[in-house]
Amino acid sequence: MTKARKGLNAGGKCYGYDNLPVHFGDRRDHVEYQINEAQAEVVREVFRLYADHQGLRTIAKHLNARHIPSPRAGKRGTGSWSPSVIRSMLRNEKYRGIFVWGQTQKTYKGGTKVRVRRKKCDWIRIEVPDLRIVSDQLWTAAHACIPTRDHQTGHGKASGRKPKYMMSQLARCSACGGPMKVTNGKHGKKIIKVYTCSWHKERGPEVCDNTLRRPVESVNKAVIGWIRSHLTEEVILVALRETRRRLEEQHRAVSTDIAKLEREATQLRAEIDRLVAAVAAGQGAPDALVKGISDRQARLAEVEGRIRTAKTAPEAINLELRRLEAEARKRLSDLAGVFERNPEEARAALRELFPDRLVFTPVETPDGPRFQVEGDAVVGRFLVAEGRLPNVASPTGFEPVLQP
Repeated sequence: MTKARKGLNAGGKCYGYDNLPVHFGDRRDHVEYQINEAQAEVVREVFRLYADHQGLRTIAKHLNARHIPSPRAGKRGTGSWSPSVIRSMLRNEKYRGIFVWGQTQKTYKGGTKVRVRRKKCDWIRIEVPDLRIVSDQLWTAAHACIPTRDHQTGHGKASGRKPKYMMSQLARCSACGGPMKVTNGKHGKKIIKVYTCSWHKERGPEVCDNTLRRPVESVNKAVIGWIRSHLTEEVILVALRETRRRLEEQHRAVSTDIAKLEREATQLRAEIDRLVAAVAAGQGAPDALVKGISDRQARLAEVEGRIRTAKTAPEAINLELRRLEAEARKRLSDLAGVFERNPEEARAALRELFPDRLVFTPVETPDGPRFQVEGDAVVGRFLVAEGRLPNVASPTGFEPVLQP
């Protein structure tokens, strides 16, 4: 707070500025902002383009086409300009020489640390004219182009909106790694919904050259068709057999130790009896004897528990497998309904089945360009809520041709 009130760097980096450490002797005292002229000119260009009624997506594509380095975001950065970056830049008052600090604060809710927004009256606003990058005239002209709704609410589209389509944000483009999105396309004269790479659409061909668009209905049908044809009762039986084999291997490994564990338990009981007798006879230091009894009783309880587990394992295995089979069959019988009820249920099922997401790769087929959909299907996660079944499969398929 003290640094913010002095117009100093209170933490973090900002595009358009360099962090300049200030030292007193051998000790770093604080960090000041210093305008980076090359980046500052990019900031001014963004404001000028937006004031000329260029859209966020158009500006991002323009900067990417010129290969201008984007703001760095550490390991999360993609190395390219996006509409969201442009949008945040246009609303950063630091560029007009006003530093705002304390918009959010950390607190605890239900025992979890969260970040909450403070009231505007608690914000610290400091004018620092020496660090102004954008003039008031250019700032006003750019903000006049921001939609009225954005001015009233402080943001544009509502954040956290649930995706409407089955694979929105769950699938990735193989060319750039960006998320696939749904947009409008044409089939003849008819407007249809299509999957396409969002980074190509929003950031330009310099970021991603994947131009393929394919109908949502066709791609969904291919993925659902693969799932229905591969998730069969035979898969359940194979998975359960593998589960039984692994559990029985563990049981055999433990069973070979039963005799050894029983001998150890007998020895521990004998030692405990001798120590109890020594305490009763007043032999040795009482504290040491009591501690010896306590340590051996703890070890005896552990050994007896392992013996009980080893002896009851076969019954436990059969009971657990019967439970898993019943639950898996129930989820399998409801498979068709999961994909027909609503997209959110279908998305939840896909997240369980493909935890590492699907990859869309453009390929040429006899019927024309299509997406090849690839991913690792972890069948157990889908069939059983706890995800205990170990069977793994890898689907590869093409979506069928969309019929008129």
